[in-house]
Amino acid sequence: GKTDATIQDSEITLVGVVAADADKVTLNEESASAAFKTKDAGNAKEVTVSRYALTGDAAVLANYELKQPTGVTAAITPKTLTATATVENKTYDGNSSAKAEVTFNGLVRVGEETETLTPTTDYTVNAYFFDGPDVGTDKDVVVEVVLKKEENSVAKNYVLDLKGEDYIPAKATIKKATQNPAPAVAVTVQKGTYGFVDIHSAIETDGDIGKI
Repeated sequence: GKTDATIQDSEITLVGVVAADADKVTLNEESASAAFKTKDAGNAKEVTVSRYALTGDAAVLANYELKQPTGVTAAITPKTLTATATVENKTYDGNSSAKAEVTFNGLVRVGEETETLTPTTDYTVNAYFFDGPDVGTDKDVVVEVVLKKEENSVAKNYVLDLKGEDYIPAKATIKKATQNPAPAVAVTVQKGTYGFVDIHSAIETDGDIGKI
C-alpha cells in the first residue's frame, strides 16, 4: 500500500570520475531515497531515485556535477490473501446453488483505513452444494472465488492462497420445504322448505294399497 522502495547498495556505482580523482571523490548514500511512481503491483515499474551526493576534496568536487540515477525500474509483487466463506442455510428449492459471503484476511492499510474488496468490482463468487440439492445438515459447499485484475480494481494488487485447492470449503444446511395445506373452500347451503304429502286419498277404503 506504499510507494517506498529499498535501494540495494551493492548495485550503486559512481561513473565518470577521472582516474586521477578516484580517491578524492566518493558517493554519499546516507540521505539517498527511492520511491515507486505508483503503489500498485506490477513488473518493471518506474522508480524515482534522489538525494545522492558527492563527498571528498572540495577543490576536486567543484569539477563535478552529480546526476541522480534515471531509468530505474523494479517490481511490486501482489500480496497474498487467505479467505474464509460463510454460507447461508436454505429451504429445499430443488437446486444446488448456495449463497456465500467471503471474508479476506491480509488486506493492507492505506493511510488510516484497511483496503476492502467489493463483490462484482473486485471478485466473483460461485457457490453450490457439492452433493446436490437434497435436504441435509452440514452439507459440503464449494465456494469458488475469482479475483479480478481490471485496472480500476483493488484486487489487482492481491493473489488468493487457497491452500492447494481451487475453492474455499464450507458447510451449510438445506431444510425441508414446508407444504402449505390447500385453501379452504367456502360452501353455502341454502335452507330448503320441508312439508307433508297427504296420501290418504290414494288408499282405497277397503284396505287395498293404491298408487301414490
